[in-house]
Amino acid sequence: MKTYLSLLLFTFSHAMAQTLPSQETADMEENVADQPRLIQCQFECIELTLEDMTNLLFLRDQSKADATNLRKDLQKMIAEKKAKVVDTMIVVARSQQKATSESIMEYIYATEYEPSDIPGTMNIPDKKITPQDVKVLEWMRTPPTPTAFEPRNVGGTLEVEPTLTEDGKQVDLRFAWEIVDHEGEKAWLKYNDTMKNTYKIAMPKFYVKRVSSFISCAPASYTFVAAVDPQNEKGYRDPSRKWLVFAKCEVQTVR
Repeated sequence: MKTYLSLLLFTFSHAMAQTLPSQETADMEENVADQPRLIQCQFECIELTLEDMTNLLFLRDQSKADATNLRKDLQKMIAEKKAKVVDTMIVVARSQQKATSESIMEYIYATEYEPSDIPGTMNIPDKKITPQDVKVLEWMRTPPTPTAFEPRNVGGTLEVEPTLTEDGKQVDLRFAWEIVDHEGEKAWLKYNDTMKNTYKIAMPKFYVKRVSSFISCAPASYTFVAAVDPQNEKGYRDPSRKWLVFAKCEVQTVR
């Protein structure tokens, strides 16, 4: 009788040991499915020559949105010093939520000026104006005075709004990617007065690389979203070089 009870307890314990872990696993999977998902949005910018880009894309099958193989080929070119990574921006957001990442400097510049002028009222003796008096009046002239200003963000900005589909197999991504560089000033007005004072009204020059779109991509795969032209050393468009912009979304589970 004792042997029978011992065997029965052993069988029951063994069955419970096999049943409970599987139940715990199912409960854990159900809890994970109910948890919010985070989506890491990564944008990479790779520079290469126009000729190398044309050769890389020539007769390449681009009927599928997955550009992971293209990104692998570029990684080989980076190792061979035929291409280089210019910038990488990453931001994490919940599904259907907006997020922004910025690495910027706020550049404030004048947009409106009051012209140079001399005082409106002065006590002048009742006598003939001499050349020396004219020089005095020129000395009293005020320079052009800024009266209005505007800020401009210089640097990199990434705005995203990812949406994970119900089956979790696709990410719909709305994004705006932008890199702004300050390329010096342009003088719109420059003159010298009789006192040899130099007056100049200058406005800043900005070169902007910008991409905004709405794409669908598979998680953990690369998507080729744009090719933009960078600037040369003088701040003008350089058509001999290209920046290839790639997007990749990784779905993360909060544990």
